[in-house]
Parts: sequence; structure tokens; C-alpha cells
Amino acid sequence: MKLIQIEGLPFELIYFYENELFAFSQPLNQNLRPFQPFMEKELKNHFNLRLILIKGFLGYDAYFVQYLYFEPDKFPIDLDEKVRSNTFTDADFEDSIITKFQNTYCIYCKWKGPTLCVERDYYYKNFELQLKKTRKLEFKFCPNCGKSLRQSVVMIF
Repeated sequence: MKLIQIEGLPFELIYFYENELFAFSQPLNQNLRPFQPFMEKELKNHFNLRLILIKGFLGYDAYFVQYLYFEPDKFPIDLDEKVRSNTFTDADFEDSIITKFQNTYCIYCKWKGPTLCVERDYYYKNFELQLKKTRKLEFKFCPNCGKSLRQSVVMIF
């Protein structure tokens, strides 16, 4: 894992390499919000996801568990090596977006399932960056009825 700052965002994040063990000593382990054990397995199944931790800002003393998502055909294959050797640039992350795990609910057919959704809160100081990133993405529809999930879902598990 490595502490990095990307794309001019107003915070640093802890970046985890592919298949890196997710284990922390106290007290950090007590301040993780929200960690879903389901995602530990899913991270191993999806090469285009990276676990990240973001320290709460605006007075929060917790680390928020988030995920960097890349469309599968846009993932830079050498990203982990570039982060490890500190040779990454913002261009390496231009096709990524910060997401959160949640159980999403379809209001039309009542389908419910695990998803990754765009976490817009982290782009609050840079709306242009958020807009640029979200325009590149293909948002998912309900796998049951095909209608909008009314959220920015980028992955359905």
C-alpha cells in the first residue's frame, strides 16, 4: 500500500496494489467505514478495481473504504508498478473514478443486489473533473427489468 495524491484532489489516499492483503493493526482497523467482507473476494476477481482508503475530511476521524474503478479496457496494466516506483502521473488515473460499494435497489421491479456506485462527494471541489469522468462511463441498468437504477452504478456483482 502507498499514500498517494492524484488528479489535484484535495486529499491523499491510501492505494492498495492488486491482491495485497487487507489487514491493519489497531486503531486504524477500528476506524474503517464501511468495510464489506464481500469486496475482499471481489477485488481478487476484478483486475480493474483497486481498494483505496480516504481519511475523513471536514473533521471526521475515520478512514473510508472506497474503490478506484476503471472500465476493463481502460485499466493501465502497469499502474501498480508505476505507483510502487512513484513514476505515476495524473494521466494514469484519468480513466478511473472513486466508487463505493452498496446494495442497490430497483424501484421498478424491487431487484436488490451488490453494486459499485460513483462516489461524487470526493469531487465536490472539482466539478469539472467529476463531469469529465462521469461522461466517459457507461452506467448499468437493472439486470432484472432493464430500467434505470437511478444511481451512477458502474458495476453489478
